[in-house]
Amino acid sequence: RKQPSRQRAFEALVAGGSDQTARLGLGATGPLGEIASYRIDVYGNRSDGERDLDNSKAGKFMGTLRLDPTSDLQIDLIADRSAQKPARYWGTPGIDGKVVQALRGENYNAADSIVRFDDERYRAKLRWRANDVVTVRNELFHFETDRRWRNIEAYAYNPATATVARS
Repeated sequence: RKQPSRQRAFEALVAGGSDQTARLGLGATGPLGEIASYRIDVYGNRSDGERDLDNSKAGKFMGTLRLDPTSDLQIDLIADRSAQKPARYWGTPGIDGKVVQALRGENYNAADSIVRFDDERYRAKLRWRANDVVTVRNELFHFETDRRWRNIEAYAYNPATATVARS
């Protein structure tokens, strides 16, 4: 997490890769009046993955408002929001702890599987330097999440029948 700064700055992240993987991020920081500064970052990524059902996407917002009313007192108000839809791939069945190469590129999860995380975090942080020896720090925190999943958790390969049991 990057901290707010009284120096104005802007940043960008652009990346791409195989399997239609793409990332985009934007960030900004700077002063707000005499005692405040801010930091805002937004980020998103997506990928189609290597296998069926392996696509994923995610996004995140992070914002901080910093107040410095005196040289001995600092207050940070922080808000984060993220949404994730990770790949729905949990692994390849094996025999005696070894991957069955013929199954390596397959995804045995259910076609209607769901994996989704939506998180919200809010924090208020206070730092007060009472004197050269004593500093008081306190943090108030709220976290809320909505997590949903429906998927197949376990796979077992049966070499006698060349089938995969799922549960």
